[in-house]
Amino acid sequence: WSFGVQRELPAKLLLDVHYWGNKGTHLLETWNVNQLPDQYLALGSKLNDVVANPFFGLISTGTLSGKTISRQQSLLPYPQYVGASGVQRVFVPAGNSTYHAATVQLERRLADNFTFLATYTRSKAIDDVRTPQDVYNRRLEKSLSAFDAPNQFVFSGVYQLPFGHNRPFGSHANGFATAIFGGWDLNGILRVQSGQPVAIGRPAVNIGQSAKLDNPTIDRWFNTSDFTSAPVYTFGNIGPYLPDVRTDGIHNIDAVLVKNFGFGIGEHRVTAQFRAEFYNLFNTPQFAAPNGSISSQSFGQITSQANSPRDIQFGLKLKF
Repeated sequence: WSFGVQRELPAKLLLDVHYWGNKGTHLLETWNVNQLPDQYLALGSKLNDVVANPFFGLISTGTLSGKTISRQQSLLPYPQYVGASGVQRVFVPAGNSTYHAATVQLERRLADNFTFLATYTRSKAIDDVRTPQDVYNRRLEKSLSAFDAPNQFVFSGVYQLPFGHNRPFGSHANGFATAIFGGWDLNGILRVQSGQPVAIGRPAVNIGQSAKLDNPTIDRWFNTSDFTSAPVYTFGNIGPYLPDVRTDGIHNIDAVLVKNFGFGIGEHRVTAQFRAEFYNLFNTPQFAAPNGSISSQSFGQITSQANSPRDIQFGLKLKF
């Protein structure tokens, strides 16, 4: 659902304020339904004890064909199938999601050789759509969505440089200057966006405080001392994504210079377009997500880059 308000402002500006909302229910998930019931976790290491195999003589091959099996295997909901993931239920209509966003958009229609569109969005996305770590406690799966980015600003504009035929300074330049410097258009897109939530490998335990750092570096993106591996036979207290630690955000500018011109070849008129395209104009790096594995020596460190370096392309198109 959505609703909004538009208002025309002076200087050919159009203001648009919008609210956007979305609620998803009965979204499809996959569950491991052969998971050991949580009440048996208190048995601890006794789950490794050997007990008589009730399927001996009934199952002729594989792990369950012997005279004994582990106590844990015997306590599974479907002990005739090996392991906690031995039975999966697919397309379970149990997932939920919510998305709320407010957008402020300012548009300037083409005037004085300049037009632009600026948009700021503040949003929040939450869901529990994933294979649950503990199928008996799916509430632990509710967290920020993997794609959640609370702040997004996009500015796009087109500026016709004032030199050339039918442009403000066209009449003041000689023919050669007009041919070289006239008729150029500059197009650009600026994107500034928050990072996405960071995931910590589970099962894990947070000691009860935020891992967010005021001045993160690629060698220490968050406070790793706030996390420990969960004790054996427990699930810890970490959700799929941290609520306040995010990956590196996007700060990117793409720009295009375009010149349209025409010329004749005999009796034929040729229209040409030259383009110079600059992607990641200022060669600004966007770092990838930090290592979220507690057992890794590089836990909390960033070891790769998410975006590509500056890329420049030239193109020429002819129409005749």
